[in-house]
Amino acid sequence: MCDLATAATIGSTLLQGSQQSKAYSQQAQIANQNAILANNQANQVQVAKQSEEAAIQEKKRQTIGTARASLAANGSDTGMGTGLGAIQDIAYGAQKDIDNLNYNAAVDQNNYKQVSQNYKNQASVLNSYSSNAMTGAVLGAAASYGSSLSPYKASSTASTGTDWSNLMNPNGSVKKTNYWGNYDWSKKWGY
Repeated sequence: MCDLATAATIGSTLLQGSQQSKAYSQQAQIANQNAILANNQANQVQVAKQSEEAAIQEKKRQTIGTARASLAANGSDTGMGTGLGAIQDIAYGAQKDIDNLNYNAAVDQNNYKQVSQNYKNQASVLNSYSSNAMTGAVLGAAASYGSSLSPYKASSTASTGTDWSNLMNPNGSVKKTNYWGNYDWSKKWGY
């Protein structure tokens, strides 16, 4: 069996592997939580964009209404000429603001989704490290146990190796004699 020092080494190896595994698992949980937070931020960008777009649309309606009232008070027609041009400029400016808002929101959402995916990938790697830490600890403990057995094998009286020197002639050539039945196979095959 194994002595007390080997048992202590095995226990220490398993404990260390278990602690490393737990540490990696905790880091993986944190990375998964960060992935969820980044995904939530991507969703918040969408909500904020919709709210801001509604505010731009409301401001556009108010500005167009004010412009029409002002043009009408001056006696200008808002359906043609300068009046129509002023109304179109207001609508164009608002649409340009909405387009910029949509673009920036899409960029922000993609960035947050990429961050979320990076955290998910990190969590996957950390979970792999956690599994590998335990596997390494078990293999290390098995190696410690196996090496504790090697002195018992070395003290055995049985031969662990084969002496191949009796297969060689003194000049270094290989003997052609079959040691099972002392039959010279070289005669049969014409060597």
